[in-house]
Amino acid sequence: MTLIRRKSVLELFLAALSLLPFASCAILPPTLPETGPLQSPEALSSYLNQVTDAGDPPGLSFLAIQEDRIVFSRGYGVADPHSGRLATSGDVYQWWSITKIFTAVAVMQLQEQGQLSIQDQVKNYLPFFQAEWEGEDVSESITIEQLLSHTSGLSDAGPEIIGWIHYEGDSHPNQTELFAAKIKHYSDLDYRPGSKARYSNIGYMALAALIEERSGMAYEDFIRKRILQPLKMHRTDFVYSDEMIKNEAVGSHPIDFMSYVVPLYIDMDKAIRKKDERYWFNRLYSDQKGSTGLIGSAEDLGRFMRALLAGGKSDGVRILSGDSVREMMRPRGTFEDGQFEGYGIGLGWFIKGEGQELQLAHGGAGAAFVCMVRLYPNRNLGMAIMANSTYLGRQMGIPVLDAAAHAFQGEAKP
Repeated sequence: MTLIRRKSVLELFLAALSLLPFASCAILPPTLPETGPLQSPEALSSYLNQVTDAGDPPGLSFLAIQEDRIVFSRGYGVADPHSGRLATSGDVYQWWSITKIFTAVAVMQLQEQGQLSIQDQVKNYLPFFQAEWEGEDVSESITIEQLLSHTSGLSDAGPEIIGWIHYEGDSHPNQTELFAAKIKHYSDLDYRPGSKARYSNIGYMALAALIEERSGMAYEDFIRKRILQPLKMHRTDFVYSDEMIKNEAVGSHPIDFMSYVVPLYIDMDKAIRKKDERYWFNRLYSDQKGSTGLIGSAEDLGRFMRALLAGGKSDGVRILSGDSVREMMRPRGTFEDGQFEGYGIGLGWFIKGEGQELQLAHGGAGAAFVCMVRLYPNRNLGMAIMANSTYLGRQMGIPVLDAAAHAFQGEAKP
């Protein structure tokens, strides 16, 4: 397994800059305006205006829910520079890795239906699954739970994942066939299964194939039928519907070092609709739906957050039992190095803090968009931020949510 597959795209980007003789002149990801704790929704709104006024991202949506109510839902900046349409909280963005939470919920649904146990070996259901550790075949030792918690030992894809996309009008790959083809190149593990946590998109590609095998449905159809439709998430899907196109945020990327890396992996003639002080993207679709495929709005993500904060039920519709929701939130390990160092990991969720400040979070970043979702289950609080740029500062919007959490106090759970 080569080193390039063990590093995140951001880590590779920063490492490459350090090696360049002109590194001091290279353009780093833009920073966010500095702020301390934001003590009110009005202070948060003023700060988010500062963020988009600074130019990157051009536009963003922010939504917060408390109990079963939306307490903040606004857009800032520009969603579509070509039409001049301003951003709203109903705008549609690529969610990228936030999709993993939906995949984890789907697996837990299958467990509740008796179709699998997360303690089962992956190879029981995917005979073509391959995994080796120091020359030993360990395929039969990896469990579904380890895939969900990033403790399987599977490596992550490196910058080549940038090219695992397709364009408007292209056919969408079958998820089982895609994983069967990719695992041949990622079967050499980074560590012995269960010994540590390390983030892996490949693991969630395996889970998409697993969902197809156990449900008898295409992964995308399972998510639609069992999560999106019951929660009335009408502006969320794996493809842009007519309704989503009406509310489309146009993705973008500033002219920086990565602007010269990305063309090594994607067809810029197909991907880019316009270039001025930044690249403006056409619609792109992720190949690997189970790890990075969903596209949707902050308002729709709020419906999903509300269900999880309420123990799996919203508006009279239950998508998951309370026991399964709590099981997803139970830590399975801690990231010891890399960009997630110090975070705990549950089933899908990144975990940080304790008591009233316990956080469950997941981000999603890729070409043209970045998003972040965070739950405070003991404060009945959920927040989501989405932006039409590859960047939201250098930490995917984490400082914004840190500051914004003070604006919504409310009543904590006993």
